[in-house]
Amino acid sequence: MAATFASWLQDPARLVVVAEEGGRMVVGFAAGVVLQGNGWQIPARLGRITDAYVARPRRRLGIARRLAGRLLDLLYEKGVGTVRLAAAVQNEGALAFWQSMGWSDLETVLERAVPVEGRDPEA
Repeated sequence: MAATFASWLQDPARLVVVAEEGGRMVVGFAAGVVLQGNGWQIPARLGRITDAYVARPRRRLGIARRLAGRLLDLLYEKGVGTVRLAAAVQNEGALAFWQSMGWSDLETVLERAVPVEGRDPEA
């Protein structure tokens, strides 16, 4: 993860915010990116929240809400017209969190395993 953070911090399109405890221990982070859209299906400048995490013992204390709020402010300052994110449908906690902040469904992405010869992917 350290290498990933280092690459994000060097990328001018990337934004990273962290929550610290005691000025030394990171207890959460949120990351996003500014993307160029096509102005039709995707706004000309699209913000995307790519990652958000709070350490389990620090959850339900408002940390994620503050991280997301700060990240959104930074994305808006970069001139994005819309911000999107993806959350796994099985992650009910994440879905409830984002919905509580005013996010709503945009599309449904379906997935199916590639069949392997001699094996039924549904088995």
